[in-house]
Amino acid sequence: MPKLAALLCFALFYFALFLPAQSAFDGIYTDAQADRGADLYPDECDRCHGMDLEGDEGPALASPEFLADWKGHPLSDLFNRIRYAMPGDHPGKLTNQQTADLLAFLLRENRFPAGKTELPTQPQKLRRLRLEK
Repeated sequence: MPKLAALLCFALFYFALFLPAQSAFDGIYTDAQADRGADLYPDECDRCHGMDLEGDEGPALASPEFLADWKGHPLSDLFNRIRYAMPGDHPGKLTNQQTADLLAFLLRENRFPAGKTELPTQPQKLRRLRLEK
């Protein structure tokens, strides 16, 4: 029986590797989650990224350049950048939930549609998500 369980786990892992990536255009966050991120943004982000995400000391977060920089990368990379490097004056301050909420806000500000399920708070669950069609 343990061999069967191990074989099943291996098969699930193997097939998961070949599942297509999901796009941020598939509604991967909720409006409520983006609203929480919008509430966090002024306290945690705007001093470097601007009140309207236009960039200042830090890069713009709602722009074609931002999207080009992250295109093709798993959303987990952006999540980890926010979680462990932001805010610049206190890196690592944000919780996983706050990071997911801010990421949902960034998705909305970059015109990705909301859906019915919140963005996960675990980076490993964001590996198959991309900022592209």
